[in-house]
Amino acid sequence: MFMPVKEASSSSLFQTDVRRRTNLSTATNALRSAAVEAQNDSLGLSSEERLAEMEDELNRIVDRDVETLVEGMEEILELSSVGAVDKLRALQDSLAIELRTETLVRSCTSLMALSHSMKMLWLLGDEANGRKIQDAQTSSLNSEIVQLKSRAAQLIEELKLNPSVETTCDHEMNLDPSPPSSSSADQPN
Repeated sequence: MFMPVKEASSSSLFQTDVRRRTNLSTATNALRSAAVEAQNDSLGLSSEERLAEMEDELNRIVDRDVETLVEGMEEILELSSVGAVDKLRALQDSLAIELRTETLVRSCTSLMALSHSMKMLWLLGDEANGRKIQDAQTSSLNSEIVQLKSRAAQLIEELKLNPSVETTCDHEMNLDPSPPSSSSADQPN
């Protein structure tokens, strides 16, 4: 059986579990084609280079959409002049404003989809924090179980030592499911 040889230097490099962006929903066709090209170009790149390339790509998309928004708002402000204008010019301006508004909506939708994708990647990629919270809860529950087991063993020992005192028992049995405090566990009953 052939076993691939690992290089010692590659195991020390930073590796991520970042997925390739080909199957993620994208806002524009340009992003889709850029993702396919990036995948083909970056097959041999390390994780750090790949992440830097993805960051540059996302920054270019954000810059392009923000620039489109700024230019669109400037053009709408120029076209919405108040004054004496003939009807043909008013209709042309109204059509230009409507078309520019559609472009602005498209850019806003693209930015919103991009921010949603980034938010989902952040939420789904935050596995370490979730694991840390789960480990803390597990250890807390395990310590509570140990305390309850020791309390149950203590009560069983008391019953073994005093089997005839069942009816005239001076202490009341604690049926509270919360673990006993250290002060009540130390006091003799």
